[in-house]
Amino acid sequence: MEDCCSDGSSGLGDPLARLSDLGSCSSWSGSPPGSPRPISDHEDEIDWEQRCLELQLELQKYKLHASKIRDLLKDKVRIYFI
Repeated sequence: MEDCCSDGSSGLGDPLARLSDLGSCSSWSGSPPGSPRPISDHEDEIDWEQRCLELQLELQKYKLHASKIRDLLKDKVRIYFI
């Protein structure tokens, strides 16, 4: 399984320190379900840099949650086979 960080770290440190290039966010046109806040109907009023940061932080939360679930499942499987 692939780590979330290319440098081999666990990815559990400060999410702001690892934010990717904000230029990659310029192609986003909408808000997926469960996003941190709804976007307005007027695209010229959207602060895309702030929106990108919010979505990246939300993604980091989901990755951390998935990592915790994965660890819990490993423990359960290990206990089951002992």
